[in-house]
Amino acid sequence: MFMSSNWSPSRAPEGKHLWEFSIALLGEELRAEKKVRRVTDEITEFMRRNFPTWLEDIDWQLWTASEGFGAFPPIGERRPDVKWPWLDGLYFAGDGYGTRRWGTGVDSAVLSAMLCVDSLTGKDYLLKVLPEYHR
Repeated sequence: MFMSSNWSPSRAPEGKHLWEFSIALLGEELRAEKKVRRVTDEITEFMRRNFPTWLEDIDWQLWTASEGFGAFPPIGERRPDVKWPWLDGLYFAGDGYGTRRWGTGVDSAVLSAMLCVDSLTGKDYLLKVLPEYHR
């Protein structure tokens, strides 16, 4: 969970905050109302324990259940594999990494890593490795 209005105040009205939660459930779990309800209830209880006026402070809330990027990578098919071919000894790891599956969050991590490597080496691997849709 994070409060995105801390980084971008325009995401919430003045004096308000936008809380966002990401819940890791699989596709089949998302279709089981009992499981989804259990997770949303647990989050609500966690917030009430840590922020006693949580429910009173909410103007509105929206809960959606979707698998999102977890199993469905962003557009395009070509992804770097776990071993970086241009820098000996550099490997990528993550919960859904490699050419066969690239889960959520990995896109940003890889972009960040490439920007760092480019900065360290003075080269432009970003343009050499990633297709345009992925930069």
